[in-house]
Amino acid sequence: MDQNEAKQMVEGVMRANPKDEEVFNEYDKTKTLTDATRKQMVNILVADMIELHGRVPPSSVRTNYALGIVTLFPYLRDPFSKLGYVSS
Repeated sequence: MDQNEAKQMVEGVMRANPKDEEVFNEYDKTKTLTDATRKQMVNILVADMIELHGRVPPSSVRTNYALGIVTLFPYLRDPFSKLGYVSS
């Protein structure tokens, strides 16, 4: 999955959730997310991931979600990692 596909996937999941506006509005205003809003975003995405891929999604799926997050929200990139997110 390339960056654009990952971004579209994450954006689609977020937009399908009623709490998405809170996340997008905060990011647009501050270019970051508070811990509470970040946790809300993670909970939305993890719930989707588990629903589609089971309780233990493959690492490739988790990597695609991470890529989608840092592509959709570029200021959340990890400046110390090569890909912008911690991969394991």
